[in-house]
Amino acid sequence: MTDCCSVPSPSQLPQRCPGCGGGGRPVGAVTVQALARPGSVPVPSGPALRFCAVAACPVVYFGPGFRLDRQHLRVPVFQKEPAGDRIVCYCFGITESTLRREQAELGGSPSEERIRGEVRAGRCACEIENPQGTCCLGNVTLVLRAIAPTLVEGRK
Repeated sequence: MTDCCSVPSPSQLPQRCPGCGGGGRPVGAVTVQALARPGSVPVPSGPALRFCAVAACPVVYFGPGFRLDRQHLRVPVFQKEPAGDRIVCYCFGITESTLRREQAELGGSPSEERIRGEVRAGRCACEIENPQGTCCLGNVTLVLRAIAPTLVEGRK
């Protein structure tokens, strides 16, 4: 007999996405609950949820007996959208096209600096705004490297 209130051990958690077989990163239930479309599927609570970042895979979140695909989310997922005008920073509404325009017109990104300042000031809500459940600055850097790799590398 199993205990309905027990938390599965890490060895019991699905480590591979049911859609593509790729590895999934742990993500908080608060993220999934905040971004799931109302009425899509019941979102379990607990530590067993994972995020699939594989672009071609329809699955975004999965866990024991749980799968949530792209169409069940309120927002598009950066990792799953084609490059161009993806949302890069969900908290402050910064897109790839904004970063590209700033780079072309100004030779740098005021948006990146703004995001960094807001993060330092604790005015972001990545765990409920960003589908990956973590800070967007990695995605911002990824996009800036694609736009102007020498400028990003020179800042390190």
